[in-house]
Amino acid sequence: MSKSGEQLRRKTEEEEERAEEKASKLRGLPMESSPYLKYTDLEDYKRQGYGTEGHLEPKPDQGGGGTDAPTLAGTDLPEGQKPPL
Repeated sequence: MSKSGEQLRRKTEEEEERAEEKASKLRGLPMESSPYLKYTDLEDYKRQGYGTEGHLEPKPDQGGGGTDAPTLAGTDLPEGQKPPL
């Protein structure tokens, strides 16, 4: 067999081995029932998962708002003490 024929044979054998390895990695995976594969793209995932249609642009001159978080105990001034002027 010539060198080029032998190289071609080795190349096809290597390709077959790679294809077999790839198939063995996928074997046993739930390709149709997996919840990770039921979305077509990222926007579809966000729409179904978060109920959003996409990214909303920020409004100019609108900063962060306050929170409804409680104030920690002990942060008020003691009775009789006035705030510094």
